[in-house]
Amino acid sequence: MSPRKPKPKTAGIRSLDFTKMQAFGMCPPGYRAEHVEGRRVESPFRDFGGVVHEAIEEVNRKIKASKNGQIDARDLEKAKRRLAGWGRFAWYERACAWLTNYAQRMHEMIADDGWKIVAVEEKFAIEVVLDSGEIIRLAGKMDLELENPEGEPVFVEFKTWGEIPTEEDLEDDLQGSVYNALRRRRDNYLGVAWRLWYSVFHDKQVGPVKADVENANDAERFVKEMAERMDAEKDWEPRTNKFCKGCPDLASCAATARLVRAGGVQNVTEPKLAEYVKLGAQATLLGDLRETVRGLLVGRLEEAGGELTEDGLRAHLHDVKGGATVHYVTKPYTKLEVKPATLGERTNALRAQNGH
Repeated sequence: MSPRKPKPKTAGIRSLDFTKMQAFGMCPPGYRAEHVEGRRVESPFRDFGGVVHEAIEEVNRKIKASKNGQIDARDLEKAKRRLAGWGRFAWYERACAWLTNYAQRMHEMIADDGWKIVAVEEKFAIEVVLDSGEIIRLAGKMDLELENPEGEPVFVEFKTWGEIPTEEDLEDDLQGSVYNALRRRRDNYLGVAWRLWYSVFHDKQVGPVKADVENANDAERFVKEMAERMDAEKDWEPRTNKFCKGCPDLASCAATARLVRAGGVQNVTEPKLAEYVKLGAQATLLGDLRETVRGLLVGRLEEAGGELTEDGLRAHLHDVKGGATVHYVTKPYTKLEVKPATLGERTNALRAQNGH
């Protein structure tokens, strides 16, 4: 038998990684340093996170195969053994405790509340056509897809960041938005869907946030824009974001240095929404400065009757019942939300419905 010849590549189709694409959108030079030149900042969270995901996958598959979402205690302990041997006992202990609590929560959701596991670590691919006619194919794996008691899909990702994930991070996440777009294409689905994160090391749930048709369209537009920019742009300007401190070029980054100095922003009396958004992206580097500007912006909002629209951004004061997250200080509390106006309606109705 003659050896099998490799299949030729399909003309006009280019495969891209949505993680790299999102990194480019946050900061092109940071993307180049880590994903093109390979100069990544080593993180124990990244390495240990891979093992945590394997353990979560094993637990989810066992739960999915059971009748009522009840995993056998021996299977749970077997999954935990994947986490052993890393030499960081505090992380190991926290991940094991989270896995136990997660399995119990899933059992209750399935047995008592009518939730279903639809897919675990499902491979996917979605194609977006550029103006040039070239096809961009994004491929990956979805951590978990659930179906809530109303029959609506819920796309779940498990995060093992050192940073505390926020709802703003989830709103801006490309990965879950791509899942939403894929599901709607595949099944011609036009109903309500949701995106949800679990942060393992912080034992924190983020979301759910609505994943509507507009969110799916936003994801496809973002993929198209980023693919065209990655080809066309030659001089990549640095951009600040909350992950800057993990960049190998942080010490020499002129954009971050300018923002850290930021004397002009510190001295403003009527901050622009754009100034707050820019500082919000750097919350982990400039927390005190952001809070100063936030306080001033709250004053502007109160004078304007609680809502402002400015330069394509919308902000409003919103009273909800909160919990223990980076934004939730007391309950009830007043939260300032600043979002691009083009991203559409958010999750106020869901929060009110669930009493969050």
